[in-house]
Amino acid sequence: MHLKTLWPVAVFTRPSVTVNTGGFLGKLFRQDPSAGVRKKYTPRVEEINVLEPQMQALSDDQLRAKTVEFKQRASAGESLENLLPEAFAVGVLKQHSCE
Repeated sequence: MHLKTLWPVAVFTRPSVTVNTGGFLGKLFRQDPSAGVRKKYTPRVEEINVLEPQMQALSDDQLRAKTVEFKQRASAGESLENLLPEAFAVGVLKQHSCE
């Protein structure tokens, strides 16, 4: 094989570089540092958004009664993780109704 036939291949071939995105360098060079946070909380935000129409249909007195309901459900053993989306949806509506 003649050396001149190998020369263009050697010039135009670049070695591939792999960066482990899970390690320190991956975190350091990540383009958007908040992307991981958004990805983590997106399902919960979507769940809250689905509850919004149901909560908007409630009167102010019914929204106030939800607080008592949440306390009863929590004391009955329901996990706070389970209550969080509904409680947050109620809290957001209460905040908007006060403005």
